[in-house]
Amino acid sequence: GVDLTDRDDLAQALKAFEPDVIVNLAGENRPDVVAQDASAHYNINVFLPILLARYCDRIGAHYVHVSSQAVFSGLEPPYSWTSPTGPANAYGLQKEAAERWVAKFRNWTIARLTFVLGIRPLQGTGRKNPLEEMLSNPDQRQVNDRWFSPLFARDAAAILWELVQEKPAHRIVHLGTPERVTRYQLAGLAAGLLGAGRLAEAVPECQLGRDRVRVEVLPKRFQIKFGLGEARRDAKF
Repeated sequence: GVDLTDRDDLAQALKAFEPDVIVNLAGENRPDVVAQDASAHYNINVFLPILLARYCDRIGAHYVHVSSQAVFSGLEPPYSWTSPTGPANAYGLQKEAAERWVAKFRNWTIARLTFVLGIRPLQGTGRKNPLEEMLSNPDQRQVNDRWFSPLFARDAAAILWELVQEKPAHRIVHLGTPERVTRYQLAGLAAGLLGAGRLAEAVPECQLGRDRVRVEVLPKRFQIKFGLGEARRDAKF
């Protein structure tokens, strides 16, 4: 494997592959983990994108930087690619910093993904996706007052592949669906798909990990509406 935080290791890998396009999916994307020690994840979340963007400029390759809706606070949706950023946590601040540095180079596309859901094809590789956790965990506490536009992993991969082929320079692209949901609602949908009677606990974000709160029932209308969403480029979050 390649240690992406080691400049020598990274340089050797780039020299061996000589890529035409780099899609950077690396990073620590768990906000709670970054919040515990932001400096420990600065290299992978900020410095690596700078190195990759600089390398692409030097050899004439194209860099697709995968960013996040976390660059926005979530207080004034919907967000287009022209909306001013304003992160609400340390993870968002690192993603915003990476974007600002990448934009100083020439050959880049920034793809902001929303809340990506999917099932790993190789179950022993990497950590569980949030959807996998929801499907496998009978005792859940899920946030019910923070909203997301979900995006399925297969749709994300297809749109990223379009960007690889098109190489749109100096372009910020939003990937997502037009739906607006919480983790709590998604957990309820997952339970419905399994035919399970269990429900997640609805937890306000400010109380996550503290006081337990009452369970609420997922509205059926959500389950119907969710299936109608279609992933799109340049979506508003």
